[in-house]
Amino acid sequence: VVTTVDELADLGIAKTAPATVNAAANLVYTLTVTNAGPSTASSVAVVDTLPAGVTFVAASGGGTNNAGVVGWPAFDLPAGGTTNFTVEVTVPASGVLTNFASVSSPTPDPVPGNDTTDPVVTTITELADVQTTKTGPAAVNAAENFNYTITVTNAGPSVAANVAVTDTLPAGVTFVSASGGGTNDAGVVGWPVIPSLALGATKLQTIRHHVLPQAIPRIIPASEWRMVE
Repeated sequence: VVTTVDELADLGIAKTAPATVNAAANLVYTLTVTNAGPSTASSVAVVDTLPAGVTFVAASGGGTNNAGVVGWPAFDLPAGGTTNFTVEVTVPASGVLTNFASVSSPTPDPVPGNDTTDPVVTTITELADVQTTKTGPAAVNAAENFNYTITVTNAGPSVAANVAVTDTLPAGVTFVSASGGGTNDAGVVGWPVIPSLALGATKLQTIRHHVLPQAIPRIIPASEWRMVE
């Protein structure tokens, strides 16, 4: 009497990643492949389809990237066996990343429902390096008008939202005017909030002052920026 035993291998895969990551930083996904048996799983294939917007950096275990799909060389996994892989990517400047990975084998799987990971969600924390520079004349005559020029730049990596620029005026001057809708409030000039300042974008503002006849030399104060909710 000949009885043929049909092999079965209950493969499973799980995936982990940080819940948050800074904009333009690297993120590591960890994949864990298991075989609950009862047989060896042959020619196991693991694939990970990367989220849109990320850039592949590296994968452990000989993994390679092909148009956003990371795959590994096929391998056998005995019953009770576990193996791990990692995938490193660079994330974009904003967004929410959702990622899945899957495992398969020619060996029949009695429980196919665990062959694809649950969605792994990572939220990107936006960062915007907003910088201000201010220029003005090195010298000015008493009782004359002169201009300060304020340059606001976003060095990224994310878009800066709701950027507010203020400039505290030095003693010895009177406010004349400001570009871009700027207004003076008790010696502090402010501008309408910039709703969005893209990566690499620059915004210029000017302030015109009148120097009082009795004004004494003063260092030009720095302008400030802040993000408002």
